[in-house]
Amino acid sequence: MERIFFAVKEEAKKDGEKKILEPLIRIDIKNWRYIIEYSKDQFNCPVEATLFLIGKKYKPLILRYLIEKLLHYMELQRMIPKATPKMLSQQLHNLEESGMLHREVIPDKPTRTLYSLAPFGRSIIPVLDAMCNWGAGFLDGLDIQPPCSKKAEGEP
Repeated sequence: MERIFFAVKEEAKKDGEKKILEPLIRIDIKNWRYIIEYSKDQFNCPVEATLFLIGKKYKPLILRYLIEKLLHYMELQRMIPKATPKMLSQQLHNLEESGMLHREVIPDKPTRTLYSLAPFGRSIIPVLDAMCNWGAGFLDGLDIQPPCSKKAEGEP
């Protein structure tokens, strides 16, 4: 089956070349998945690419909470109380566009929206685990026991 390409927001430079300001989104219709293409000079190192995908406000928390189970929008909002509804919606939308999340709308009354990790989103789990372990060590050094830690949940 053929593939469809969508280009978004390009800026013309003085020398006639175009600079891509946002990623090109390619939809692979055969496999029903989003593939995002980026300009070759967009990232200088792998850490920069990783932060581009998960480095915005609340994205790592959203991904971390979705590792174990799918969640409703309202459950995520309760789990991340500092996130405004607008900010949470923006981050969820961005994660969905990048292929990290799957969103399912259930046409009940009222309409419910469920989020889960897409296969691409599952590939970031080792990074999130490493961030959690590093952060736990840092907080332990400060003698801080966060409520979300495994020790607080009764695990050794």
